[in-house]
Amino acid sequence: MKKLMATIGIIMVCALGAVTFTACGDDDDKGGSKPNYTSAQAKQIVSTSMGVNLDGGNATVNSVITDKRGEKIYYEVEVTVDGVKYEYKIDANSGAIVKLEINDQIINAAEAPVVPANPSADYIGFEAAKAAAYADLGIEATAATLISAELDYDDGLYLYEITFTANGYEYEYEINATTGAVYTKDVDNVSVTAPQTGYVSLNTAKSTVFTDAGTTEAAVTLECAKFEVESGIHVYEIEFTLGTDEYEYDVNAVTGVIIRKVVNDVVVFPPHAEGGNYIGQEAAKTIAVNHAGVLLSSVSEIEIALEIEHGVDVYEIEFVSGGYEYEYEINATTGAIIEVDKERA
Repeated sequence: MKKLMATIGIIMVCALGAVTFTACGDDDDKGGSKPNYTSAQAKQIVSTSMGVNLDGGNATVNSVITDKRGEKIYYEVEVTVDGVKYEYKIDANSGAIVKLEINDQIINAAEAPVVPANPSADYIGFEAAKAAAYADLGIEATAATLISAELDYDDGLYLYEITFTANGYEYEYEINATTGAVYTKDVDNVSVTAPQTGYVSLNTAKSTVFTDAGTTEAAVTLECAKFEVESGIHVYEIEFTLGTDEYEYDVNAVTGVIIRKVVNDVVVFPPHAEGGNYIGQEAAKTIAVNHAGVLLSSVSEIEIALEIEHGVDVYEIEFVSGGYEYEYEINATTGAIIEVDKERA
């Protein structure tokens, strides 16, 4: 009888143990908020979008980060292919691509051009791009010493950047990867071609900055004058020295307005930057600190810069508090918070 009771007891304990284990498992499922897609599936979504195998070839997966914003969960996947950086933001519940940046330029994923590494891509290739640059200069390939040939993405276009020396000068060409046309051409860091119609001329941009600096072109030593695309904005980058002072300007290539000025490595905002339509650094700092929920007295290593991000003037604010690093982007005109990042210091 005792043996029978012992056996029944063991069976009951085992049964209760099994029931208890199952119940604990159910509680974990109810307490967690598991997304419909895993990070591995997010990578596959990116791979399908790009038409590129991310596990080999010229592709490198730099990072896959899970980002939880309230009830929303996203996967941020950063990939480099042939030197071009792609950043995808994937909704972990729907699998939708909610954001795509190519070389820090926001792109509509549905309208993004075919990735050059995609087998279906129809680009001219590096050899044809080099030949186009040499032909434009009127030289044979044997007369040039190649420095670099790289793929880039600017202004919605894939471009081949071909840099070489010839005839005692250094040349940098940007060749349209689809048509083979010369997009820009620099000689010893000075632009000699306009990228396309719809822009103010380089001479106009130079005249603007020299007037702002209270000087003339004849009085300065020009170091650099070239067309660039920065954060999706077309600019002329102009650098020169005047006496012992060094000047760096960015001029909006469409409007001709000065959008950045640096003198002797010190950023000097345009005249309206800390007045007029801008909220100012102090107001931006207060907005960021209040949003972070920390005391200003606890903040250290604070850095504030006025920048242009995707056509919007923003204050970029970074600081450390309570063992965390905070990064804010705040609309410089409205004070609205555009983006927030927080991570362990």
